[in-house]
Amino acid sequence: MLKKAGIEFAQLEFMPGMLDVSIFHTAPPEASGKTLVKYGEGINIGRALLFSANAVYGLGLHGQPLLHCHGSFLDAESGLCGGHVNVQECRVGRGGLSAQVTATPNIGFAVDLDLTSNMQVFHPVSYPGGRHGS
Repeated sequence: MLKKAGIEFAQLEFMPGMLDVSIFHTAPPEASGKTLVKYGEGINIGRALLFSANAVYGLGLHGQPLLHCHGSFLDAESGLCGGHVNVQECRVGRGGLSAQVTATPNIGFAVDLDLTSNMQVFHPVSYPGGRHGS
């Protein structure tokens, strides 16, 4: 939806809403020493309330749109839990989700190698002039 609107960079704040499938990852220390952390297997808690979530929408490693999201969930069995939201596998409930979107036309985030963690992560980028809708 953001790409269709010509938006390359944005910050999203999700309002509480039900998910039919809720999957998140946590990042324990990575024992091999190749990186500082490594996301573990997805934790699927099924139907849950997405209590709070914030995401950064920017450019992936090859310039494709990428959404990186962290959030907290509330369900009857696990209580409050959360981490890195698996945006490809989560499924929004029938009521939908609402989000506040702040688009920035010439500053944002793009994936690049982080030399400290040895991981591909978002880094701040800026471009002269506006880029939205171009």
